[in-house]
Formats: sequence, C-alpha cells, structure tokens
Amino acid sequence: MKRLLLILLITFFYNGITAQQVTKAEYFFNTDPGLGLGNSLNANTNAGTLNQSYSISTTGLGNGFHNLFIRVFNGESNWSHYDSKLIYVNHIQNVNQNITEAEYYFDTDPGFGNATTLNVTNQPAFTVTVGIPQNLAVGIHQLFIRVKTNEGNWSHYDKKLFYVGPQNQATLTEFEYFIDNDDEVFPVTITNPNNQIISNIDTNGLAQGTHLFYIRAKTSDGKWSMYDSREFTVDGSLSISETAFRSISLYPNPVKDHLTISSDLSFIIKHITVYNASGKTVFRSTKNNRQINLSGLAGGIYILNLNTDLGSASYKLIKH
Repeated sequence: MKRLLLILLITFFYNGITAQQVTKAEYFFNTDPGLGLGNSLNANTNAGTLNQSYSISTTGLGNGFHNLFIRVFNGESNWSHYDSKLIYVNHIQNVNQNITEAEYYFDTDPGFGNATTLNVTNQPAFTVTVGIPQNLAVGIHQLFIRVKTNEGNWSHYDKKLFYVGPQNQATLTEFEYFIDNDDEVFPVTITNPNNQIISNIDTNGLAQGTHLFYIRAKTSDGKWSMYDSREFTVDGSLSISETAFRSISLYPNPVKDHLTISSDLSFIIKHITVYNASGKTVFRSTKNNRQINLSGLAGGIYILNLNTDLGSASYKLIKH
C-alpha cells in the first residue's frame, strides 16, 4: 500500500509562559491524547519563548482537513495552552505514472471517457493542438482537458477560457506597399484575393544597403490591416534590360525537379537565389550552370533571382 509523507514547515511563537524556560514541546492531530502524551518535539531550551521550525509527518492521516495542535512545557509542571493550525492532506500518487489516454471537451462535461479523444502514447507528458469547432456560438467558452494514467486514474481537468468572435465575411479589395517609411505609398493590383500576389517592386533610387519593405491590405468593409514587413538588401547590381529580361525563360514552370534557364543571349551566371513566400533564402548556387536541381523544395510559389554579368532579374517560380 502506498504511504504518504507530507512535510510541513511550521513556525510557532509562544510567550504565554513568561520568564520561564521552555524545556519540551509536543504535537497531536485532531484529538488531544492528554498532557505529555502527544508526539514529542525537540525544543531548544530558552527563556520563555519558542521560535523553531519542524518537519512533521502526516503518515496515517486520511485525505482531507485536519487540525494540528502544539504546546510546550516549562519544566515546572506547567503546560501552555495549545496553538492550532488547520491543514489539508492530499495523498500524492505515484509520480512515475505515464499518460495513456487524454480527452477534451468544451463548456459541458460529458463524463469520463465520453469526451473527444486525443491521440497520445504511453508517456509522462505531451503537447497537443486542439481545433475550435465551427459550430461554437459567438461568445466566451471554456476548453477542458484531462488525462488518464496507466493505473487507470483520471486527472482533474485543466481549463482555458477563450472567446469566439463573429466570422468576418469581408474580402480583400486593396493592397499597398511602401519602403522604409510611408512618405510615398504604392498600390498593388489584385485580381483574386484568395491567391498569393507576386509583383515586381521597383528599387530604383534606393541606396545600396538594407531596407524594409512594408505591405498592408484593405477589406471590403473599409478596414486597413496592420502592415507586414520584410528586410531586403540592395546590392548595387544593375538590372537586366527589358529586352534581356523578356528573352530569358524558366522551364518547366511549374517545375518538379530540374529547372532550366533558357535564353538566346550569351551571359555568365554569377549566382542564382531562390526565396520562399516569406523572403527566406531556400536555394543558392554560384555556378555558371543554366540547369539547377530544385527537388528538395516543397511545393509552393517562389521568387528566383538571377544575377549575371548583364545584370540581375527576378522571376516567379512555381514548384510542384
């Protein structure tokens, strides 16, 4: 049978017996066994006061509230009146148990084992993402979660308060961007608000170095979003002329594995850089090679920057 040892740190101050030495002390739980018949405590001899810390075992006490009493003796047949403290005992379960089941529910408890099951393995802890059902009404709700151990014991639930807001039916109708500051703002034309927007941004006139690109959107109900921003660098490379830009093609596009850069022009490739939709570099080559292997990229939309001895240009690239 499991045993509980709850350690209590208790400090008492006694001055009921003045100008006399405290020679011993005793404690008991709930029922007084009689003077001198309690559990002994080691009391430091002093001049009538006691200020000590004790570790007291609660082995044998059941779960729930109990009264702890303590009193002292002055060595001359006089016991003090007791002092009492209310304590709560809760048996500590085996801390080495693993979680074998977990479940969650919203607002109303359907009963143990009847809530939505979470897929967990036999482990002491886990992390999970819970989706919010579409049918929850607008307003404040509570999410409850509890687990079951390999000994068959359900835990108490943990809960989180959250708010479900009304669904926004507005669509995106406008985009605009600016660089570094909003002294000059440029509109972006959109054709389908559900798709990503790829647009060539004119950096003419920007000094070489690091800049910040900002973009924000407006909805059909007239509300502007907060801006999103990305850092970019102007390296001073000349842009390829419009004629040269149009003479270069990427195929196949969409691409699955190998991409070929085709052009009737003669040029030397200095480097090729591919950026994802977040502006992060996901591929880079410094070889003068017109075919590159992009099999390691995930499906999505990318920007390929081609830097040559004729200048540099960027192209939209789709990866299957």
